[in-house]
Amino acid sequence: MKKLLTCLLFLAIMATAHAQDIVVSEKTAIQIESIRTKAAKESADADSKMRQEIEDAKKQVEIDKKKAAQDAKKKMEQDTKKGAENAQKNGEKSIAMAKRKAEKTKNKIQRKADEEIARIRAKSAI
Repeated sequence: MKKLLTCLLFLAIMATAHAQDIVVSEKTAIQIESIRTKAAKESADADSKMRQEIEDAKKQVEIDKKKAAQDAKKKMEQDTKKGAENAQKNGEKSIAMAKRKAEKTKNKIQRKADEEIARIRAKSAI
C-alpha cells in the first residue's frame, strides 16, 4: 500500500510538473511567435527601405550621368574653341612668317638685280 501511495504521489507531482511545462511552453511559444512576427515586420521594412534606397541611387546615377555628359560637352566646346583660336593664331604667325620670308627673298632678288644693273651700266659707261 505504501508503494501504491508513493506511486500515486509521484504521479501527481509529475502531472503537476508536466502541466507547468505546458503553461511555460505556451508562454514561450507566444513569445517566440511574437519575436518572429516582429523580425518578419522589421525584415519587410528593411526590404522596403532597401528598394527605396536602390531607386534613389538609380535616380542619382542618372542625374550624375547627365551632369557628366553636360560637363564633358561644355569642356569639349571650350577645348574646340580654344583649339580653333590656337589654330588661328598659329595660322596668322605662319602667314606673317611667310610674308617676312617672301619680303626678304624679294629684297635679296632686288638687290642682286640692282647690283647686276649697276655692273652692266658700269660696263656700258666705259
